[in-house]
Amino acid sequence: MSDKRQEGQVAGNLSRRDFIKGTAIGAAGLIAGSMLSSSKATASDKAKSHIPEKWDYEADIVIIGAGATGLPAALRALDAGASVIIVEQNYDVGGRAIISGGATPLGGGTRVQKLHGVEDSPEKYFRDMTDWSVVTKNGLPEYRYNNFALMRASANVQPKVFDYLEANGVRFRDDALLMLAGRGGGWGVSVPRNNMPDDDLWDKDVNYSPALAQGAALIRPLERAARKKGAKFLMNRHADRLIREGQFSGRVLGVEASYTPRILPGTNKRLESYYSEGNIDDTRQKVFIRAKKAVILATSGFQGNKWFRKMYDPRSCDAMIVSNQPYDGIGRSQDGVMLISAIDHGAILGSVVHMLEHGGALRKRNVVGCEFTYTQFPVDSPVFPFARATGISIRGGVWRDGIVVNQVGKRFYDETAPGYAYPRSGPTLIGDTVQDPYVPHDWRNTLIPGGYMPYAYTDAARAINEGSQHPDYSPGPTWLIVDEGIVKREGWKIGEPYTDPKFFFSAPTLAELARKISENNPYQKVPMPPENLEATVARYNALVEAGFDADYEKANIQYKLENPPFYAAWCTPVYHDSYGGLMVNEHCQVMDRWGNVIPGLYAGGEVAGGWSEHGLGKCVVMGYIAGDHAARS
Repeated sequence: MSDKRQEGQVAGNLSRRDFIKGTAIGAAGLIAGSMLSSSKATASDKAKSHIPEKWDYEADIVIIGAGATGLPAALRALDAGASVIIVEQNYDVGGRAIISGGATPLGGGTRVQKLHGVEDSPEKYFRDMTDWSVVTKNGLPEYRYNNFALMRASANVQPKVFDYLEANGVRFRDDALLMLAGRGGGWGVSVPRNNMPDDDLWDKDVNYSPALAQGAALIRPLERAARKKGAKFLMNRHADRLIREGQFSGRVLGVEASYTPRILPGTNKRLESYYSEGNIDDTRQKVFIRAKKAVILATSGFQGNKWFRKMYDPRSCDAMIVSNQPYDGIGRSQDGVMLISAIDHGAILGSVVHMLEHGGALRKRNVVGCEFTYTQFPVDSPVFPFARATGISIRGGVWRDGIVVNQVGKRFYDETAPGYAYPRSGPTLIGDTVQDPYVPHDWRNTLIPGGYMPYAYTDAARAINEGSQHPDYSPGPTWLIVDEGIVKREGWKIGEPYTDPKFFFSAPTLAELARKISENNPYQKVPMPPENLEATVARYNALVEAGFDADYEKANIQYKLENPPFYAAWCTPVYHDSYGGLMVNEHCQVMDRWGNVIPGLYAGGEVAGGWSEHGLGKCVVMGYIAGDHAARS
């Protein structure tokens, strides 16, 4: 496993057995909890909660996670007069947001919308997020099955949140709405609502990012504002469990957290946060942090917990990397531990959406040849020793001229399609007729226009399962196969620091290329039969010669793969979003399975369910709502 190669097993990680044990506790709680009072803990129940005799730190509000949800929550709580401690497992703030593109959907009548004459309102936003029939006939209906109370509350505050972010140092571009104006109703957008933070000044005092990513222009101003207003930061601290008065009753009192430093490989040097004002430097293995008013979970999703994501969708693959690795640590980021701890205390899940059936959870990236393809880390990045290579940024022509094969060396879809699990837009003909009706397990179902076909989106992705074996039948990685002709036309730079030798291979023959992949990649669970790869390339070359891709209808094919050496570049999809999490109410308070609020516990962003929108908008809004309500309660 790659986490063992790079950073080892860290405190807070869950084994399969631990996860099953934890969920079993939650299930048993359905019986045990019915015998407990929802307001008063019994003695035995109190003993189960493991309340410490002494707290190491305390604040009115304890926030777990210093990203796009945690920082707005901290600011809102501070402005309401509450003291705040932010617990962050990474060496620095930002989570996935700081290495993201920074897109922050906010609407309802923002300053920039008014500037462009866009007519929007809280009511229009609410309809977009709850009534899919008003947008497009086939526009991801599950995208609108949201928590109505939460949607109403979020719709009402969206313009306020926009103004609040700008008041705390964020600068949104005035032309931001032009960027996603054409996304249309398939994503619940009847009017443009996207906003991009201004990254024109790549001044390290303004918006420094370890990946030179635009999301830093959102995160760094919020971080600076929070530090100036008095927020305290416990960096290098993984939150391991919630502490409640009783397992299923009483108030959430705080959190237990373990020390998780980021040590550079081959050294004893610990990575340090870019800003340090307000940091609490504590190297004890375990500390207890008391929340006098509330704990706010802002820990992002559960993509990093392979057992949890397989519960949502059994087709999940171990080889699919989590989007924010290795910035915030392999094996510890987005591990779902706080979500599971909340379940152990009676919380219930909301908005279960299968990961591969939502257009956004599984991403095809235009970076190949390295393990971590969500973003590119420059050589001078603090985390480059964990990334090991920048990867090769590729253009659309590479997907047209190369081929993508599964773990056994076979093509399985049109390489120019936007993503493995994405539908194509609009009717596409197969010969002279459209594939209709739906045919089980046929990738061409993605071409069907009209009615909603829930599994059509994933038929192409299922093909990568070929060759999987007992006991888990998990699919392996996918590989982009090119020849020297493509490499020369594109001007690829190969070798250190651009490509990782375990994720980029070259060989004089296709047979040798298949053997190298089989022997040297840690995620390749089954050998790639050389004869399969040879036959796949021969078939593709024949299609090029014929001038038509009769297998998958890839357009404009023109180059054979015939000029050695041949190359294989890692291009396995990335898990990007979680679309399910803890059930919350309109105040972002976590709900239990009896329909009651768990006192003192809030959740926002991807750790919370009920809001299926992609992007940082829901994160900042839920942080704003949770921080305000928690501080004033």
